[in-house]
Amino acid sequence: MGRLVYPWSAVAIGLSASLLFAIEPLWARLLLPRFGGSAAVWSTLLVLYQALLLVGYGLAHLVQSRGVWQTRCLYFAAVLLALAGLPLTVPAAAPTLNSESPVLTLLAVSLAGVAGPFLLLSMTNPLLQGQLARLRPTADPYPLYAASNLGSLVGLIVFPLTEWRWSLSGAAQVLTVSLAVAGVLTAGGLLLPVAHVAPAAPAPAAPAPGRRHIAQWFTLAMLPSAALVGITTWLATAIATVPMLWMLPLGAYLLSLVLAFARRRPPVTLTLRAAILALVPWTLALALDANHPTWAVLGVHLVAFFCVALACHRRLAALQPEPSQLTRFYLAQSAGGVAGGLAAALGAPLLLTSTAEYPLAVALAWMAAVGFGQFASDGPRLGLAALPAAFALAATWAAPPARTAAFALATLGAYLLSRQPARFAVAMALVLLAAQALPPPQSGTVVHAARGFYGIHSVTQDGPWAQLRHGVTVHGRQRTDQRDQCVPL
Repeated sequence: MGRLVYPWSAVAIGLSASLLFAIEPLWARLLLPRFGGSAAVWSTLLVLYQALLLVGYGLAHLVQSRGVWQTRCLYFAAVLLALAGLPLTVPAAAPTLNSESPVLTLLAVSLAGVAGPFLLLSMTNPLLQGQLARLRPTADPYPLYAASNLGSLVGLIVFPLTEWRWSLSGAAQVLTVSLAVAGVLTAGGLLLPVAHVAPAAPAPAAPAPGRRHIAQWFTLAMLPSAALVGITTWLATAIATVPMLWMLPLGAYLLSLVLAFARRRPPVTLTLRAAILALVPWTLALALDANHPTWAVLGVHLVAFFCVALACHRRLAALQPEPSQLTRFYLAQSAGGVAGGLAAALGAPLLLTSTAEYPLAVALAWMAAVGFGQFASDGPRLGLAALPAAFALAATWAAPPARTAAFALATLGAYLLSRQPARFAVAMALVLLAAQALPPPQSGTVVHAARGFYGIHSVTQDGPWAQLRHGVTVHGRQRTDQRDQCVPL
């Protein structure tokens, strides 16, 4: 029986994770007629999903130390709660959309619709890993976390394919049956006779992690989560407002977790070097405000986000504690994910009139992957990092038509400093700040900007023309000089 625990747990965890990430896009599609396909809708839902995941991990952490029977009772109570919410449907009596910022309405409707199934599926991974630690204390449970994220990635990929075959109501019915199967598998794993397999002399408990370790787990999970929400908003603003486009960065995020926690993991140094190489074209694309050709720009941003997330998650995996502390590890990680999502999805729209949270989150995630302590040790040598940005500012100020060449050379200069990752990070951040100080002439001068739930509206002055933009889409133009001022367009 003990030999079956690992593959049984892997199948149950993988299936549960697949269903978890099938619920997410399915619920977003069910809400589409009422709330639309804005990136803000998905970002708000992502925060709710992360919060429910945190609650699930928190419940699992509480019962793991209390015994096997408490764990089983919690799980079967969660099964009853989940069954009460199936199949997934948007209530006909749900509040109508009557606000420009329907965050509370969206959260209330979604909480009532998906909380039960989501909590049930989110508890599967920590509960079964804890059970594995009881049954096979010498086994490494963390590769099961990679199986969980691989299952999540499969669920995310399979969902769009189901829309070709089933209606949304049909997909909800299939999800109900699949969730029942996952529940049976998980219950079977939790009902294995622990007393017959566990060793007679329990191993001494590992010391509880200190605040420094918990803070590192929290930070290394928070910043990639914030970058995930940031790149989703940026894609909808700078590329195109296309429903389900958010699946691409979410898939990259999950793949980074799969590779970071796999049994054979890439070396930390390799992930850091790959992130440096990916951040060079990313920095140049942002500095030049590039959005064409779409496929190339999309590729540059997705690759850079994936590499930085992988570097962060690989550093996180290197800090994983003993199996006896795994629920605490997942709890801190989940709390960081919620904090990052809240900051980028709900905090940034209130504080910013642009998508500046995206490059900020990516830059901070890269710094966390390098290690903030590296910046303190390299402090006296960081002055050199200001030279590329200073060159770009001076060259652009002296000859505005040379802006593209100036920032290309500045980006190359930042890369030449990459042997010291901390210096490279500072140089990259300063180049981006310099680009914001001297924006490309084709973008015009921003006269007014306002950010709401459904995007960023701005008025720009481009020569004699004033333009109203929603993201990159021009919704109207008007001449502001005396000539043809009153001629209708």
